Amino acid sequence: MGGIETASVEPLATSPGALFSGAAAISTVEMTAVASTVTLDPGLSAVDISVPSMPPYTLGRVSLPLISLSQPGASDRDRVKILTASGRDDNWLPPPGDLIIVRSPATGGQLTVTVFGPPGQPVQAASIIVRRLTRAELTPASAAAAPLAPARVVSARAITEKEVRLEVIAHIERRGDQIFGGTGWVGTRGSRLRIEGFVIRPLDEVTPSDIEYQILGPDGNEGPWVRSPLFCGTRGRGLGISGFAVRLLPRLQGRVTVEYSGAFFDSGISGPCKDGEACRPLLPGDMLEAINVRMIRHG
Repeated sequence: MGGIETASVEPLATSPGALFSGAAAISTVEMTAVASTVTLDPGLSAVDISVPSMPPYTLGRVSLPLISLSQPGASDRDRVKILTASGRDDNWLPPPGDLIIVRSPATGGQLTVTVFGPPGQPVQAASIIVRRLTRAELTPASAAAAPLAPARVVSARAITEKEVRLEVIAHIERRGDQIFGGTGWVGTRGSRLRIEGFVIRPLDEVTPSDIEYQILGPDGNEGPWVRSPLFCGTRGRGLGISGFAVRLLPRLQGRVTVEYSGAFFDSGISGPCKDGEACRPLLPGDMLEAINVRMIRHG
């Protein structure tokens, strides 16, 4: 691979409870990447990962920048368990980052955080702040007070719950229609690219006609409810969305629930909201740049 340059990079990170073994930057004609590896103590840790703001860049079907979480060379016994703030096991984070929970085995573990950026542009290493967690910090009573508390408290009932697979088509400013499958954020947090409209379609367990959604226009007014798989919003008119809501038909009450969050330009994340509740930004008139929708079947 000709033209690759490798340089030593000072990690932009702090401990405590973690030991950094360094970072390396790689530049190719396709993209630029910088990786930092952190060594974690045994047990639970809250890891706050963030990257400086970078202009968005599209490389084929991939939107940059991206953050990758990996464990190169780790055996099954030595691997750490990663749980994102959205409650899912995930190895990719959108910019500007996220707060994750990591469970390390008795021998401790290592986590490599790689930031992928546009070609020919300098990319800074992720800022990584690690804090050890105790069991007391994961109880319902203390979770609300903990400054770093993204963990979900899972009850025995959660074992009987199943997440319904969804497909979301979002029309994003300057990017057009994009298809998002599986779980996670639709759109790119921190991109400041407006979502102008979307379609939500269940892929199993629930028929599309059992779900409805609406948008809140730039002025905050509620639009009409639209039933899946119809498009809700606008395309190419430069009109952003200042909120949205999702609900299921009454016949599914008690058997399926839907919850959703929105990420806004300046207000950050609002939600999760449930079953038709309007997801609005903290700042009036703020625009929506990403949504996260989950549908859960009970029993």
